[in-house]
Amino acid sequence: MSAINSWPPDERPREKLLKIGADGLSTAELLAILLRTGVKGENAVELARHLLIKFKGLRQLLNADNENLKEIKGLGPTKITQLKTILELARRYLEEKLQTKTKLNSSGSLYRFLIFSMRDLDHEIFKVIFLNAQNEVLELETVSRGSLTGGSIYPRDIIISALRHNAVGLIFAHNHPSGNPKPSLKDKKMTAKFLIICRLMEMRLLDHIIIGDNRYYSFSDQGLI
Repeated sequence: MSAINSWPPDERPREKLLKIGADGLSTAELLAILLRTGVKGENAVELARHLLIKFKGLRQLLNADNENLKEIKGLGPTKITQLKTILELARRYLEEKLQTKTKLNSSGSLYRFLIFSMRDLDHEIFKVIFLNAQNEVLELETVSRGSLTGGSIYPRDIIISALRHNAVGLIFAHNHPSGNPKPSLKDKKMTAKFLIICRLMEMRLLDHIIIGDNRYYSFSDQGLI
């Protein structure tokens, strides 16, 4: 092992990023910048490579639980916190991006915006996207966390939020931690119930999308909305 500060300046990750841009660095080099330091016997880049190999890629690494991360020699609370922070910042960035008058014209465009913030969660969350008449996003709200039940999602609260945002269209989205996006009977009944409520309120329920593991289910695509 050689310390990174002994490398030629053009090969050091931070200096390299400033010179050629982040897209010119490998995943290990980017990860090394965030880890800042290595551990005994490994510099930051070698540690990053070790982690990527151990967890078979960045996705599995960032979604690893704390106990699995603690098993890695030299990974203490500080570095584990850094890894968890990366993932949460990425999720929040993607959600914020969705709330900038993005126009949603298909289930595919919706899926691409939501997959990284919802795919790898170990619990269910239910989101409502509020749209204007041009199908542009006005707001994105998480209305339920944990196992979805009929009592955890309240139509009245969702309609009040829609009126507050002057929304004329709504899209529902939730995830299945199992990875299988096939809707349950409960999912179908809830969607049918909200479809009726939205029609009574002269609003449009445009879709209900379920996020799985690199796949999704769209009620609209299946002709159920």
